[in-house]
Order: sequence, then structure tokens, then C-alpha cells
Amino acid sequence: MKDILLSFCLPTYNSEKWIGDCLFNILKSRRMDFEIVLFYDKSSDKTLDIIKSFKDIRVRIVYNSERCSYGEMLIRCIMSGKGKYSMFVIDRNLLLMRNIERLMTFLEKNDIGCGMCKPINDQDYQVFDPGYDSLKNFGYRHNHIVGIFYKSEYLFKAAEHIKSIKYYNFSPEYLYAECCMMGKSLNYNMCYMNENFFSSVHNKSKSTKHKFNEWYTVFGNADYMYWSIKHLSKFELTKHEKKEIKKQIYKNTVQDSTSYYKSLLCNYTWCKHYGVDYRYVGPLELIFNRIYCSMIYMIAFL
Repeated sequence: MKDILLSFCLPTYNSEKWIGDCLFNILKSRRMDFEIVLFYDKSSDKTLDIIKSFKDIRVRIVYNSERCSYGEMLIRCIMSGKGKYSMFVIDRNLLLMRNIERLMTFLEKNDIGCGMCKPINDQDYQVFDPGYDSLKNFGYRHNHIVGIFYKSEYLFKAAEHIKSIKYYNFSPEYLYAECCMMGKSLNYNMCYMNENFFSSVHNKSKSTKHKFNEWYTVFGNADYMYWSIKHLSKFELTKHEKKEIKKQIYKNTVQDSTSYYKSLLCNYTWCKHYGVDYRYVGPLELIFNRIYCSMIYMIAFL
């Protein structure tokens, strides 16, 4: 097998309904310079049997030795890759391998610290310099973890640096922010298809464990904002640069706690997926959320 350029890191648990399609979709690629790392967490269904049925040297199983938090599990998973770069994948999402192969060709010719996919022009890559330029465009924003990749050399350093950071759930932005300071960041074309309607409605997420208040409410968002600003403070940036990024963090948090928050709770599919009740969110609640975020921002800023 050639040197591994990219490791697809998949945490998997009770995934017999979709893990086969996910693996088959990736393995259609003729490239041999990637691996699929399946971080297996003691499923009670036939997930392991399905995984073992794929007789391909590009598939590797890592057994989770002990129960841990969701965030720690994801960090262990992404650090299990042996490639030059490691990418998060969720087994319910199908990768658009044409875009992934374009990305791999790009990474062969360019040294990148980290990257994420966005809906952009097929032929276009947006590259940002390390430090302020990368953080301003990518740092501390809630993003779906699928398609986020890290240069493994930087990833291990980043994981060591965030051990002292408190986070209410795993947000890849802490790892991403660290890597943005060490190397160039990349915006590349969308690389995955979301779960379909049937899947998202009938397969509730295991990751939230119904702890809605810790994940999506104003309290969770404000907690994340506070620790993001604390994390930002340790980087060697000018006062002006830090101030601009703090403002950006605040604006993103307010949006997540008002308009985005409202759209989530009014979305039946999303609520069904995460096991919460969908409901109407009125203007008074949104005003309270904005005020609360502003108070936390002032505390963190000071």
C-alpha cells in the first residue's frame, strides 16, 4: 500500500443500517493512498460483521477500549489516522468522492494545515494564511464535523493544547483554531450529502443523549462563546486582531441563539432526529437570549 495521504476517520456505533453504504461509497475510489479508520464502540447490532465483510486493505478497525464522553471519543477517533491528513466522517453521510479526489490531488501539491468543505465553485480553492487570516475566516464557528480535515502533525499538537479547555460538548473549532495558527487553512467544495429525510426522522442522534440544554440552547451557546474567547486569548495576535475575532464570535453566538435557534425548534425533522420537542419560539425568548449572550460576552471580554 502506498504512503497514506488521507485518513477517513469514522466513529461508528449500532450502524448496521448505513455503514455498508458508507464504506462501499468510499471504496469505489481507485486511489490507494487513503485509509478508512473505523473507530468501533461495542455495538449491539451487526455493525462489526458488516465492517469485517469488506476485505480491503484500506479498511482498518480501531476498538474503543473504554467508555468516554462523546467529545473525547471523537478526538480519539480523529487521532487514530495514520495519514498525513485526517478527516472526520460520519457513517450516515455519503461522501462525494469526486470532490474528495480533487482535494487529495490539491493536497499532494500544497502544504495545508487544516480545511473544511463549503458550497463553492468546483474548480476553486480558497486558501488563507496562518494566524489571523485563517481565524477570521474559519475560527470558532459551529460547523458540521464531516469534511473537516487536519494535518496530522498539527493535530497531535492541537489536541495536547486543548486538554485544559473546558467544552460542554466536542466542538472541532478548538482543534481547528489551533491548526489555523500553525498552517494555512483551506476552503474546498462540498464533499458530502446529508442524511436523507427518512434517516434523520427515524434514527435519533446518539450524540446528544437528550441533553438539549447543553448543546443548542442559549446557555450552551453562551458557554461555548465564553470558552472560545478564553481560548483565543492565548494566541499571539495583536489586540486589534483579537478584538475583531471576539466580535465575530459574539455575532455568531447571537445568531445561533436567536434566528438559528428558532429555526431549529420549528423544524420537525431536526427535533425528531435529536429527540426534543419542536415548538414555537416567541420574540420575548429571543430578546432574552440576546441579552444573556451580551452579558456573557461582556464577562468574557473583561
